[in-house]
Amino acid sequence: MRTAVAGEAALIAQLDHPSRHADILTRLAAVRLAAGDLETGLVLAGRRCRIAPLPGTLDFVLRAELLRRLCHEREAEADIKTALDLEPDDLLANRKQLSFGPEDRRSAAALHLIAFDREPSVVVAALKVLADGGIARAGSAAIMDGNRIEGWVAWSGNDQLDVNIDDGLTSHTLRIATDRDHALSGGMGH
Repeated sequence: MRTAVAGEAALIAQLDHPSRHADILTRLAAVRLAAGDLETGLVLAGRRCRIAPLPGTLDFVLRAELLRRLCHEREAEADIKTALDLEPDDLLANRKQLSFGPEDRRSAAALHLIAFDREPSVVVAALKVLADGGIARAGSAAIMDGNRIEGWVAWSGNDQLDVNIDDGLTSHTLRIATDRDHALSGGMGH
């Protein structure tokens, strides 16, 4: 038996509006996912992915999550691949790819998330995927205000790491010590 969700009736009433139909299908599928009604959510998300206007990344990620929870792993993987083909930089699609799928795609998602995601728990998960794949060091840095570098580095092995900073004209080596209290310290060991 389906459980009614607050606001769902108002969304259903808007399905007749052609300009909002696709958006409402996505929203209803998300409501059904949140309510645990995966089968109905999948029907709604599946319809959304088949009609105009063309579905977006979120539509495929939503359907992939429903498929994954219903144990349709291959179909879920295909939808995540489609989402990333549409928008390779999408953080949500990369987060989902990190959590399941072939190792090469999980590693690619990990590299992307390390570069662009700022959520420590996501970055730690990405570092673990890379470490499991044999990568011993990873980091991310950005030049700020033209003369300042901000970033982080994670590694396994020694308690210290030498980082070389090279601007093409000069080179500087910076020795970094382990900070076991850092939010990312669990990703690769340091």
